[in-house]
Amino acid sequence: MSSDTDSAACGKKCPHCGLWKDWDHFSKDSSKTPPYNSYCKLCDAIKKKNIKIRHTIEALQSDDTEQHAPHLYIMCLSTDPCGVQHGLKIGCAASATARAQSLGTSMPFKLHVLAEFHGLGHLESRVHAILAGLRNVEGSGREWFRVSLADAVHAIATVISARDST
Repeated sequence: MSSDTDSAACGKKCPHCGLWKDWDHFSKDSSKTPPYNSYCKLCDAIKKKNIKIRHTIEALQSDDTEQHAPHLYIMCLSTDPCGVQHGLKIGCAASATARAQSLGTSMPFKLHVLAEFHGLGHLESRVHAILAGLRNVEGSGREWFRVSLADAVHAIATVISARDST
């Protein structure tokens, strides 16, 4: 037996994370040979969660909203794309992209718009109220929250749902 055959008997490399893992790190899939998913369980879960977040954002953005009203946005620092150190900025502006550019002119890094919800800027204070306990109090900004993108989108969806049910 060659070393490649010996290695394949033990596991394989996940194409997403690039790590070699034992077969027990891969879900079974009888339609494939060998009968395992391409991605490891962790990468597969991350991929599925990102798809769910993207679909939620698209559904929220497709609401029939007034295009001239301020937009609700979620931003992050380019040095902290997941918001782990500083959190995510949730605010409102006529253009999230223009707001990110104006805020970034005085900083040594950029702000990236992760999501923009057209015409929903008026919901900003309600979203902030839901996330109040997670506010980043270390800086001067009052719109920074220590939440994941999924949690931020969930808070926005909760406010929209409450608005629509009244």
